[in-house]
Amino acid sequence: MTDAIKQLEESLWAFWAHFGKPEGGKLTNTPEEMWFETPIAALPYNGVLRMRATDDIEAVLDRHFNHFAEKKKPFFWLLHPTATPAELDVRLRTRGFDEIERIEGMVAPLNEIAPDGEDPAGTEIREVKDHDDVDGLIDFVMWRWQVPEYGNAYVRGMRDAFRLGDAGTPVRCWMAWKDGKPVAKAFTMETDGAIGLYAVATRPEARGMGLGRAVCLRALRETDRGRGMLGVLHSTPMAIGLYQKMGFKHVVPFRLFAKPDGFQF
Repeated sequence: MTDAIKQLEESLWAFWAHFGKPEGGKLTNTPEEMWFETPIAALPYNGVLRMRATDDIEAVLDRHFNHFAEKKKPFFWLLHPTATPAELDVRLRTRGFDEIERIEGMVAPLNEIAPDGEDPAGTEIREVKDHDDVDGLIDFVMWRWQVPEYGNAYVRGMRDAFRLGDAGTPVRCWMAWKDGKPVAKAFTMETDGAIGLYAVATRPEARGMGLGRAVCLRALRETDRGRGMLGVLHSTPMAIGLYQKMGFKHVVPFRLFAKPDGFQF
């Protein structure tokens, strides 16, 4: 259990750290805390990912809340399993934050997950490698997170941060295409001993075709390449059934706190 929690945390931090790396962004990564900031004044583009406070937690909270208030940027705070202090959720609530979503940390040995099979009829699933695929991915991301138009350049900069399509990159992406349009996607993040699944989404017009399952399984199998590594993911409540059918089991929840404005992670 302890090792699974470690892999779930380390994979999530490794993936989300990329969001603060493009030009114009900021990533702070110390043993005590990890947080990132971008020029995009919208969730989930600013947030605290790790907190293991050893000093005055109220001073730490003041620093983060004052910083983002000054910048007029909404931000989220992730309560991961090893976060400290233990009553951090209570302290966040006193500052107007609330739990906006609970995502379930799930794991599975990748040599035991369900087979991926053929691409659903009329679709093609392929890894994002060339410029056309990257352009389709950027459009998908802009739609998925309702990114303001001014954030387009920063989102495009994430391609270089993630190094999508480059040999040896730990981050890879697969998309399903239908009629020349990307309709589903899934990222993988390889860390030491684990492969994480992230940013899974399907466009409304393509739901019910099995594309979410198909693109996830293809991404995991092609990243794993038969090594039998541990697969890790963080599921929203509505997707838990999908991942359970693939072979993933619940380990521990991760809790997302922010201003309760109806945002869904």
